[in-house]
Amino acid sequence: MKVIDLGYENFAVGVIHRGSTRTPAPPAPGGAAAQAQPCGRTMATLPPGGTPGGITHDSQTEGYIIVSGGGTMFTDGYIVNGRHSDQNFPGGPNGPTCGGMAYDVKKVTVKVGDVVIVPPGVVHGWADIPDHVDYLSFRPSQSVMQAGWVNPTITK
Repeated sequence: MKVIDLGYENFAVGVIHRGSTRTPAPPAPGGAAAQAQPCGRTMATLPPGGTPGGITHDSQTEGYIIVSGGGTMFTDGYIVNGRHSDQNFPGGPNGPTCGGMAYDVKKVTVKVGDVVIVPPGVVHGWADIPDHVDYLSFRPSQSVMQAGWVNPTITK
């Protein structure tokens, strides 16, 4: 992903690859996570039927065009007992987020050629990716991303 200055806003574009959710990669080795603040709805008892992996971006719109593979996305609903994070690549693509278990989501199957737009604050994520999904990601940004930022994995 790379961020371009258009003068009136910054705009990011990149291709994202996600592997199968049915055979997830092993967890990365790591130390202690940064202390995140609570976000979303607070409940002592979780409702039944949640969908893991929900996320919202405080200020960032995202758009996707599916270019290969496909899967089941979810949108809408709400996050319960989530954790707010400002952790991000410096100047990078997401900005502050809230992540956690999502409820009352709408699930939709996406395939090559489908276009998805996710406004700021809308819960979204991937419920099922049978094999893989590759999508062109585009993100207009007036205050989240820094012009000139390039994902560290492609700056080599």
